[in-house]
Amino acid sequence: STPFVCLASKFPNSFEDKSESRKVSKDVRKRVETAVERLKYEVTIGDVASSSGVSLLEAERALQALAVDSQGTLKVTRDGEILYSYPKNFRSVVRSKSVAIRLEPGIAKTKAVAAYLVRVGFGTALIASIAIVFAAIIVISTSSSNDRDNRRSSSSSSLPMMFRISPFDLYYPYWDPYYYRRRRERLAYGEEMNTLEAIFSFVFGDGDPNEGLESAKWEAIGQVIRRSKGVVTAEQLAPFVIGEAREEDPNNPLDRESFVLPVLQKFDGRAEVDESGNIVYCFPELQKTAGSQVPSDVASKYGYLREEGWQFTKAASGQVAAAVGLGLVNVFGIASLTNILANSAITTSQIAQTYGGVVALAINLLPFLKVYAAGFFAIPLLRWLFNRNTNKDIETRNARRLIAYQKLKQMEPGLRNKLRSARRYADTQVISDRGAVYTSDTDLEQAAMDDFDAKLGEK
Repeated sequence: STPFVCLASKFPNSFEDKSESRKVSKDVRKRVETAVERLKYEVTIGDVASSSGVSLLEAERALQALAVDSQGTLKVTRDGEILYSYPKNFRSVVRSKSVAIRLEPGIAKTKAVAAYLVRVGFGTALIASIAIVFAAIIVISTSSSNDRDNRRSSSSSSLPMMFRISPFDLYYPYWDPYYYRRRRERLAYGEEMNTLEAIFSFVFGDGDPNEGLESAKWEAIGQVIRRSKGVVTAEQLAPFVIGEAREEDPNNPLDRESFVLPVLQKFDGRAEVDESGNIVYCFPELQKTAGSQVPSDVASKYGYLREEGWQFTKAASGQVAAAVGLGLVNVFGIASLTNILANSAITTSQIAQTYGGVVALAINLLPFLKVYAAGFFAIPLLRWLFNRNTNKDIETRNARRLIAYQKLKQMEPGLRNKLRSARRYADTQVISDRGAVYTSDTDLEQAAMDDFDAKLGEK
């Protein structure tokens, strides 16, 4: 039988939360869990680091915590190398030991729904502002002229129709329990967002288009190193990391190799100089593997890291025009109400007491409505300026990475010799359970984990 160390404790009381996994960052834990599943449940630290893009230290801590909680096994070879093995249901076992981890999906869904309600709530506030302001104007005007009242009532009632605001726009966001999911599916297939979503999109945009790109970048770098058997040149890494260091020469970004330093720090690499004076970078831990390989989407799709530019809004042009129109109507209404109050023979407080109802509400909300109206156009202007500057930087970085990728593909003689030299240092060490010598059948509590960490430090 295969020798192994069982990193498991007895299942704790269901009301206690002694999980080690909850002490690991949620993002790191999920990425490591995904990597373990991709790699067929038997991994080394280097396997997980290169597959998930987390640092070696983060990978080690997460693997140990998951092993403790999921009754995983850890196998140590005669050379002191470590192989982690997990049951296929390790995710469910880990969640069964932590209330906090079990609640994560619900919390994430609640945050998503709350974020969506903020989006549609902002658009609803615009409609409410227009309705309240014009209703107050109509009520105040009633006392002076019935004809004016009729004209203003007719004008007010026609405003919403101009922009075709469907009552379903107000119903679905708040009462359809599956609307958030449906909305993502609709937008993914190119369908337009509704009016309230479009208003929010015009003012605040649609979020970071490069969300998750940082993780994808490190995953791609890890896979490049792994495919090169743990030894790479700066030219191989440049398409993914170049363009971020201030000291880079814009005309020749590959002249200095300072962009490699973050990679060395994350994956515990070191520089080596061959007999020809070429510098290559070795990553010993990424040379150790359990045998599984996972391709990187980023590396295979583009060959280099490509950032997306910030889009002003994903709303259709007609929806943008409607949002601007409604904003202008709101500004006009607030200015008209302010003018009426300023030219009235009685004070604002007396007007509120006299008419009450919607007039009093409009007067009390008027300072906030003014801020809302000003921000409705000021925020998009500031975003436009931010997007313009940000997109220039993105274009510059993308151009540098593309140049680095093209240079790598052209494979000039000097670079070919450098890569040939790097291959001489390359190696892959397959870690298997056949050489495992450390065996223990005792369940390990936290004290035993501390003792085990001390043994690892001695290797």
